[in-house]
Amino acid sequence: MWYVKVFLVFVVVILVLLFALANRGQEVVIRGLDRNGGGYALDFVLALFLAFAVGVLTFFLISLFREVRLRRRCAKLERDVHRLRMELDALRTAPLEGPLEAVDAAPQE
Repeated sequence: MWYVKVFLVFVVVILVLLFALANRGQEVVIRGLDRNGGGYALDFVLALFLAFAVGVLTFFLISLFREVRLRRRCAKLERDVHRLRMELDALRTAPLEGPLEAVDAAPQE
């Protein structure tokens, strides 16, 4: 199934490159919050690359926070498992006191 993913990424990269080559030499104006300002005139391919880089950086930061949260949760669960195994081992080796009694399924009144 990984080959389908690689093929789709390859197709998208080819389409983006063709799009960039078709618009080579075009300029775009990047403006900030000030609409009356002149802005920055950039080559279209550079603007496309910068938009991609900002998207990748945003994805990386969001994924980093999610990864840290999941690792912290995993470490907590591993500590809980260790604690529960220690408790289970202690219960397995605990001495029995008194004779064993059968436990009824229904309580007696």
